[in-house]
Amino acid sequence: MACSPHNAVRAMHQCAYDNFDKIHDRNMGIMARDTILSSFYVDDFLGSCSTVEGAITLASNIDNILTAGCFKLRKWNSNSATVLTQMGRDSSPTEYSIDAALTSVLGLLWSPVDDNLLFNVELKQPDGICTKRSVLSEVAKLFDPTGFLSPVAVVGSNSLVRRY
Repeated sequence: MACSPHNAVRAMHQCAYDNFDKIHDRNMGIMARDTILSSFYVDDFLGSCSTVEGAITLASNIDNILTAGCFKLRKWNSNSATVLTQMGRDSSPTEYSIDAALTSVLGLLWSPVDDNLLFNVELKQPDGICTKRSVLSEVAKLFDPTGFLSPVAVVGSNSLVRRY
């Protein structure tokens, strides 16, 4: 059904509201709830922490809240082997990727070793004259959910269009 993604996200949000009080420290529960509400993109979670200890605590709290609502998290990845090792002891995920060369995150490529987001861009050589339409067609093919490429794509498309 067309409404299925919305219903899944809505159910997960309700789970966050209903179960954040399962975390013993109220402030940590609120932080985990707010992270669930703001950092899940349908079924992918993407978050960042400034310390290894903070990442372990946040991931554990998120897992506890979602497990209370029967949402079983299956995959984790991190640029820290310490975080993944600790998650393997304390939570329910069944698949871990430690130091994978590249992994997919929200349709982008992520290198956990370097902690870099990568974009795969394949531009075709135009058949003949480079037109505004052909440039905009190529720019529109870029998948950029985070908006990182927007400044480059807009400037690039404007400068290419003016050249012809």
